[in-house]
Amino acid sequence: MTRLRRWLSAIVAALMAAGLLQGPLQPAEAAAGNPAYCSPQVDKLDNRKFGKDIPVILVHCIQGSSVDWAVGGSGRSFYDTLDSLPYVSVAQAFDYDAEVIDLITPETIHPAAEKLAATIHCASTISKRSGGQGKVIVVGHSLGGLVTRLALSYTATDKNGKSRKVPGMVSQVVTIGTPHRGLGDPATRSAIPAIVPKFPANVNVLAIAGDVTEVETRNGVVVKAKHLKGDGLVPVNSATNGHSKQGTAERESYVYA
Repeated sequence: MTRLRRWLSAIVAALMAAGLLQGPLQPAEAAAGNPAYCSPQVDKLDNRKFGKDIPVILVHCIQGSSVDWAVGGSGRSFYDTLDSLPYVSVAQAFDYDAEVIDLITPETIHPAAEKLAATIHCASTISKRSGGQGKVIVVGHSLGGLVTRLALSYTATDKNGKSRKVPGMVSQVVTIGTPHRGLGDPATRSAIPAIVPKFPANVNVLAIAGDVTEVETRNGVVVKAKHLKGDGLVPVNSATNGHSKQGTAERESYVYA
């Protein structure tokens, strides 16, 4: 998580590029848990009073959990630092059973993506009813980025049966060390594109990778890099490429050296 905090500068740039709104906080609908219109699948949101702030959902990595984002304490965790930024509020450190996803298969990853899609729907609806944009920012670490990719292929339905396409509720996705093109082994290189669709063409994506010794950029986008070591597990080329369809939305890569 230390490395994740050092990548905040890249994430801040992504948030500012998402068309963030200013304005005073306004209360969301009060409820003992989530509002009644949210799916029962959705865990209780950490925050339901976004006002005009854009809600952020954090999606952890394999063999991780939602508490990983809070490591650090005394207000210095990734969660706390992100939540303290202007114009955004962390809605939830999303949790899924990452222990069972040792291999990426439809049986293991689809339940996580379905739950995330419902959570995005819930946060988006609260935002809309609170005077916000109704748009959500999702930050996915490693496997969390793949769960996010898959969730954006869904149509989410609330408790009342009202359906909305998930991409229309998302303004920005940030992936950190996500194996978009698989790991070094042939199994994940073939499994991921077969199971996880690319991000829709209308969703802005910032893909972050780490541990590169020499990088050449043009207008803030990596065009050439040498000695691509990655983060020790996910190769840089996999973390920054192969995740998006062609379209008009922004596609950016940030490599932390």
